Amino acid sequence: MPEKLRLGADLYDDGIRWLKQIIRAEQPSLCDEQVSEELDRRKAIKRRVEEEGLFQPYVEGSIGKV
Repeated sequence: MPEKLRLGADLYDDGIRWLKQIIRAEQPSLCDEQVSEELDRRKAIKRRVEEEGLFQPYVEGSIGKV
């Protein structure tokens, strides 16, 4: 179990590094602090979308059903 937790944390850290690289590629003039702020802003948007149920994952056969 500790190994799985470590691997999960490593995957999360890798994902954060990738997202920061994407932000830097999109907006090369940002400093490190601004990149972190933009990442936080995007994470907050994602959290609000999930909490408010604005996005529902596609489940095969669910189109047209209410």
